Amino acid sequence: MAGGAQDTGGTLIGRLTISAMLLMSMPLTAATVKGTVTIDRVPLAGVVVTLDSNRTTVTDANGAFAFDNVPAGSRVVRAELAGLKMARKPKPLKVTHDQDLQVAIAMKLAQRIETVTVGCSREREEGAVFTMSKSGADKLPIGH
Repeated sequence: MAGGAQDTGGTLIGRLTISAMLLMSMPLTAATVKGTVTIDRVPLAGVVVTLDSNRTTVTDANGAFAFDNVPAGSRVVRAELAGLKMARKPKPLKVTHDQDLQVAIAMKLAQRIETVTVGCSREREEGAVFTMSKSGADKLPIGH
């Protein structure tokens, strides 16, 4: 340009374009979803925790679990352990980038277990214990 004038408009646009390209190329850090699983406020070890039906982990001795590198979006977390009802959060979790999300999951017994004493004509054998669920007891061929 004549007279030493500079084209600052073109240079500014060039800088903005380069800055935008750099920002778009930077990876977004994924979130961490972690929490605890309990029953009656007691931590549960060995619970299988599933995230979005495709990632699983198992709770430790303190009932703790963690999923790293969780992409942003709506996520479903559920917990399962034999003898307990499957538990999950009533609403999907809203996960955003760079977030540490804490989740508390409370589990309940799947069914009530009752003790049934069965009598017979032989002498009672000491120390024998038999446990059966109510649904199992209802299927026994005995008069009600």
